[in-house]
Amino acid sequence: MTGTDTLALDGSRTVASSLEQNGHTYVETRITGSAGLFSCTWKSTSEAHTPTEAKRILPDLCADFIVDSTGKSWLVGPATGADLVSVAAGTTMWGIRINPPALRSLLGTVADAVQDSKIAFDDILTSRQARVLADALSHEAVDAHLLGQLWRGLEPDHGIERGYSALISSPSTPIREIAADLGVSERHFRRSITSAVGLSPKLIQKA
Repeated sequence: MTGTDTLALDGSRTVASSLEQNGHTYVETRITGSAGLFSCTWKSTSEAHTPTEAKRILPDLCADFIVDSTGKSWLVGPATGADLVSVAAGTTMWGIRINPPALRSLLGTVADAVQDSKIAFDDILTSRQARVLADALSHEAVDAHLLGQLWRGLEPDHGIERGYSALISSPSTPIREIAADLGVSERHFRRSITSAVGLSPKLIQKA
């Protein structure tokens, strides 16, 4: 992923995108039918002959569940700034990108608690969720049915979805005006968006 990729509202790049540069391949595929909880799965591979180097990753508003070919699994929370990530040659990573308004619902805790964090599956998911999701990601077997089994009956907060969409589509509109249009106070809007998405309304607008 690079800073020049085009993002959709849910943080995905395209319906099915593929990027290849300097021995590194990235492929992304949209997920449908996941009740709005997730936007896409992706696979990132560094070729065996490619030297290890730090890559600058720009924030994209999203959090991801990730596993790699060494057996590690973790959640990357929403980022407030760019990060340098080093990936060893020959490493493959598989991920699933969370639709930002669904983050609090999926985790069962305030989303700003995982801001700028990297947390092991076992510390954020139930043992069954951690085991099944890690296995499905590494075997590229994630689909809407599996996700529905892991998060049965769960849906994003539709009020948060409306607020998030308003922020993305109106980056120069004052927060108080967006809140008023949604029929809530500015204080309530700021608090609810931050706890649900993990980022403040102003950071979302700047992305």
